[in-house]
Amino acid sequence: MSHHYSGPNIGFPRGDARLDLSDLYAFPKPGDPDKSILIMNVHPSIGLNPPGPTTAEPFAPEARYELRIDTDGGAVANLTYEVRFSSFEGGEQRATLRRVEGAQASETDEGGKVILEGVPVSTGHEAHVAQGGDHRFFASWRSDPFFFDGLGYANEMANRPRTLYGIADSPVGFAAWMLDHDAHSLALMSRVFDGKPEGLTRDDILDDITLYWPTNTAISSARICWESKLAFFAPKHVTISAAISAFPDELYQAPRSWTEQAYPMLIHYNKLDKGGHFAAWEQPELLAAELRAAFKSLR
Repeated sequence: MSHHYSGPNIGFPRGDARLDLSDLYAFPKPGDPDKSILIMNVHPSIGLNPPGPTTAEPFAPEARYELRIDTDGGAVANLTYEVRFSSFEGGEQRATLRRVEGAQASETDEGGKVILEGVPVSTGHEAHVAQGGDHRFFASWRSDPFFFDGLGYANEMANRPRTLYGIADSPVGFAAWMLDHDAHSLALMSRVFDGKPEGLTRDDILDDITLYWPTNTAISSARICWESKLAFFAPKHVTISAAISAFPDELYQAPRSWTEQAYPMLIHYNKLDKGGHFAAWEQPELLAAELRAAFKSLR
């Protein structure tokens, strides 16, 4: 269920952006369908036409955020996940997660069992993922999950690459496609043209675009997306030695917990303080240092 900001002129509930529930998502965990992923998206604080004043405080401490679930087809919730937040103090906020079952799940009183308590709300790049029994929980400032994975370009290349032939007829159109690869990459490359180089120059970006244009490989380069039918971010359980460097502006900053599932023979894991999706291009020195550190043990 989503409304995707469909009523921008109505205003926030009680004039409070933190109370605006903009999206709900429920889907099976990729690679493990016996588990479910539930997402509640609230507080649309960034928009072209916000319907009211917004705030730097992520969640309302006086509110109770609930995901009510009907598991038996009775049209009445018999399982509820309830989240309450502390006051926002010193730039920090914490969450408490409860699980409410049975008849109490459809009531309005606070109850149930505390699953997690005092979980920090993530306000930066790093995700504070908490584990409580069989539950994993995460609360944070993040882009709308409808857009946040940054994979719109890859999905289009995977499903309908033939629709992209237009960019092969226009160098300007193709350049726009390359620059707007995803939100993070666009920001990293755009700042170069604002006089703030960070590992890249204008010539680096022009060279990259030119590499595809004279060779007419703008569309054929989508082949890897067309041929791969694997879920992008699901652990693949690769059973050979592997090393992971997590760059902060990558599409997905793989946490160590996920990485250890995906690569059981992990020999190196490190989080970098800068770099993105094109690390070999943008931060070659950092990547070279990571390669040396990663494979030192295998010499």
